[in-house]
Amino acid sequence: MDLGTKIEEKEDTLTTEWIQKNSKPCPRCLINIEKVHGCMHMTCRSCNFEFCWICMGDWAEHNEGSWKCNKEKRSTVVVLKKFFSQKIYGLK
Repeated sequence: MDLGTKIEEKEDTLTTEWIQKNSKPCPRCLINIEKVHGCMHMTCRSCNFEFCWICMGDWAEHNEGSWKCNKEKRSTVVVLKKFFSQKIYGLK
């Protein structure tokens, strides 16, 4: 393996690590989303699903305003279970 290939592989690894640390999958379509600033009300640019950045729940179920989450107890574990179910079993 030449030096150029090793550098490209390292860059790919670092990019993947950055994405994992700085983004979350959309609860509906699972595309990675990065939050740069602003309130917790998110809208996926891929599927237009509106959700809470903290609990990843449907935004329509939130009534505490844009800066708080009234469903904070729900964790991203639910989203990850959905993600892996789709990847492993092809579910939607």
